[in-house]
Amino acid sequence: MNESPSLTLVIPTFNEAARLAQGLDRLRHAAEEGALDLDATELLIVDDGSTDDTKLTAERLVARFPRASV
Repeated sequence: MNESPSLTLVIPTFNEAARLAQGLDRLRHAAEEGALDLDATELLIVDDGSTDDTKLTAERLVARFPRASV
């Protein structure tokens, strides 16, 4: 997995703590259906100064993805 990703998904967020899990579950489901290869996809979640727990929630949720960061 040291190769560069073939796709980078940038997900901008602002106060999305309550909705982020649902969105990432949909992304994982799409990958399971063959829509994308998570091993070749870099996932970047960008928190734009949220005042809720978006950053902490995102950090916890991206642990399920092979190439992800917040």
